[in-house]
Amino acid sequence: MRIDRAAAWVLLVAGLSGARPASAGSLEYRVKAAFLYNFARFVEWPAQAFDGPEAPYAICILGQDPYGEDLDAAAGANTVQGRRIVVRRLSDAKVATDCHILFISTSERRRVPAIIEALGSAPVLTVGEDEAFTRLGGCIRFFLLENKVRLEVNLPAAERARLRVSSKLLNLARVLGKPSSPSKN
Repeated sequence: MRIDRAAAWVLLVAGLSGARPASAGSLEYRVKAAFLYNFARFVEWPAQAFDGPEAPYAICILGQDPYGEDLDAAAGANTVQGRRIVVRRLSDAKVATDCHILFISTSERRRVPAIIEALGSAPVLTVGEDEAFTRLGGCIRFFLLENKVRLEVNLPAAERARLRVSSKLLNLARVLGKPSSPSKN
């Protein structure tokens, strides 16, 4: 798997560029872990999404975890906008409204519509990699194109979750839908 300029930038920002050698599969998930971590930098959540100014960003994985330690390593002891990052693994979608970023594993592909519906307008950035993920109402989908990790962003889904996606992130993505108001960041 090759790393394009955008993925290299994400790895550099996440501090993973000098990490251990990896196989193609684990490199793919290291890149995706770096993206998940960095989504906290390029998405704006409403103030009520946090219990207070010290509350952390919660990155959650629902279903089978393809990341292993890579996501924990990306989050590490780093902070984003003064908030630390916590990684949680969930077996039940009922507690997903406490997440800021929710990666829905392909092991949950049959349940995606029900999970998205249950989240409603909760400020949760849903992320997946199943081909139908964004069409089913997910916010961001990872996909491989020419052996590179790419993003597809469903703007109406992000807006339903009351999230604002930075134009910097949108410039790296295939965008579905139009924003109701342009993002300034």
